[in-house]
Amino acid sequence: MAVQTLANAPGDGRSILDSDRLRSLELVIDLAGEAIFVKDLHGVILLWNREATALYGFRADEAVGRTLRQLHAADLSDEAYSRLMERIRAGVPTSATVERRKKGGEVIFVSNRTAPMFDDAGRLIAEITFARDVTTTHRANAALAEAQARLASVVDSAMDAIVMVDDRLRVSLFNPAAEAMFGHRADEIRGRSLDLLIPASLRVDHIQHMRQFARDGVTRRSVSALREVRGLRSDGTEFPLEASISKSTVDGRQYFTAILRDATERRRLLDELDRHRHHLEEQVTQRTIELEVARVAAEAANQAKSTFLANMSHEIRTPLNGMLGMAELMRNSARAPEEQQYLDKIEASGRHLMGIINDILDLSRIEAGKLSLDCQDFALAQVLQAATSAVGQRARAKGLQLIIEAAGAPPWLHADATRLTQALVNFLDNAVKFTDRGYVFLRCDVLEQTSGDCLLRFAVEDSGIGMTPEQQARIFQPFVQADSSTTRRFGGTGLGLAITKRLAEMMSGSVGVQSEPGRGSTFWLTARLGKSATPPAAAGVAKIDAEAALRHNPGAGPILLVEDDPISQEVARTLLERVGLQVVCAGNGADAIELARSTRYALVLMDMQMPGIDGLQATAAIRALPDRQDTPIIAMTANAFEEDRRRCLAAGMNDFISKPAESAALYATLARWLIPASPAAPSR
Repeated sequence: MAVQTLANAPGDGRSILDSDRLRSLELVIDLAGEAIFVKDLHGVILLWNREATALYGFRADEAVGRTLRQLHAADLSDEAYSRLMERIRAGVPTSATVERRKKGGEVIFVSNRTAPMFDDAGRLIAEITFARDVTTTHRANAALAEAQARLASVVDSAMDAIVMVDDRLRVSLFNPAAEAMFGHRADEIRGRSLDLLIPASLRVDHIQHMRQFARDGVTRRSVSALREVRGLRSDGTEFPLEASISKSTVDGRQYFTAILRDATERRRLLDELDRHRHHLEEQVTQRTIELEVARVAAEAANQAKSTFLANMSHEIRTPLNGMLGMAELMRNSARAPEEQQYLDKIEASGRHLMGIINDILDLSRIEAGKLSLDCQDFALAQVLQAATSAVGQRARAKGLQLIIEAAGAPPWLHADATRLTQALVNFLDNAVKFTDRGYVFLRCDVLEQTSGDCLLRFAVEDSGIGMTPEQQARIFQPFVQADSSTTRRFGGTGLGLAITKRLAEMMSGSVGVQSEPGRGSTFWLTARLGKSATPPAAAGVAKIDAEAALRHNPGAGPILLVEDDPISQEVARTLLERVGLQVVCAGNGADAIELARSTRYALVLMDMQMPGIDGLQATAAIRALPDRQDTPIIAMTANAFEEDRRRCLAAGMNDFISKPAESAALYATLARWLIPASPAAPSR
């Protein structure tokens, strides 16, 4: 470290810091883990440690003997520096975060703590500063504050009333639309009971419903149920309300958020519809759809953070797993064609909901930079066939020709076949949706080719309704349809094309569209894909044979099923027993560990998210037991993110099944680990 002593202080006949004091300080601050420097009462730097050099970029010989004004001329105005010197001479300690430029111009944020230094006679002689880089924290806090401000702006500007209550049913949020609806000011109602907004005759029923919702977490009706209730204005009048209620947890406390709409006008329209249905049906239908679109948009505005999206995925996939699983089990007992049709509709609605959830999660992971490509060898023909098969039934129902052309393209490729298929299905799905007659044409052309990779162009051409140039300019933006009438007529979230654009960019490509109104559209994407010299290895036990293989495998021992959700446990247990497997159930991680300690199971199906000891902790504990290191442990969980898969494998699990799991996928995975003749399971 460089150390410099200044001339004697004016009038006192002694050095500001004698050499012994300097050497002592030099030793101390050189051993310190943060930037430290000392200034005299003239602002001149006396001591400057290595951490200060690392923080600001100035070497000790560049800093010692100079003032902060000289080092940070761009950051300190004359007025600011004068205030700094006044504070130093007054011996006032400070703690503040300041913006500084490092040597070279990089801007950082520094947390400074200063303290005065006195000589043995108690006279002020210098100031010591402790500094550390808080740029990351500062910018993160600024971004969080900005996000919170944007969210507050959305809530305040929402047309619907938004009311949030805590677990004691006391109002904690009351937006301007709620003030206008109920006649209470926010500062009057905040912190008071929800009873003020509910008619006396309905309070008992409503409070019981809310308490059941809080106790059970997921009610038998719905997590976010649209209910018609009655509200109470400040003047004592009652009015009908539409309420969409959802639950969230903040800092360990439960909160309930209700998006409310005055249903008085809708009720009047319904009464009038009873009298004049043949005149007003179109108007009422259009108004109802607009209300639904507005409700969905208002709910979507509250989906702000990626952590919440992960929780939403788990909370929705768990009951959806139960719903689809029960529907599959009911098929064994359903005999009437009408019952089979009901089950078909339940499954179709559930899988449509799962598609929407997956789109939202994909877009969130892409924007957060958490989605990675899983590249493997695959056959191009199989990808093209899989993509067209996904829309084949709807195309045939509309009488559309579905054509594939891939002349000249390499037959074997190395890339993420699943994501490529997803991108093509998004294009094909739109083409079939917006084409009433004619054709849908999927073409693959080679733009560039080397010995190791190729640039392919995939184009989906249709004879549908087409688009204007204005619509084409915004069609790849998230949550955007060509126009509002498109949403009303055809439906959709507006996420598919945005996801396809991001996937193409991840594959070093791009997307585009050519279209004319009434003359169809051509959506295209390019992707740079690796080439594979040999066909992919043959698949393991086929899904169609896995169930039969398990039934005829007498060597399988008991299976330990660890699942805290009763419905999911019942579905999984029934599916396992259906193929002749002996099943032992555990409702939590602690019970699973004890059961694994006393019995050696052929395989463990482990839920990931459970109260108390979760699936990751339970897996680690089982792996620590004697002779349990080789027991196959398979995650079967509603946590569907790729990072969840990696966490499961890192904890000692062997495989991963995402809920809702189809029976074919479950049996195929079980066969891979239980049947000795099956091909080896994938390594971890």
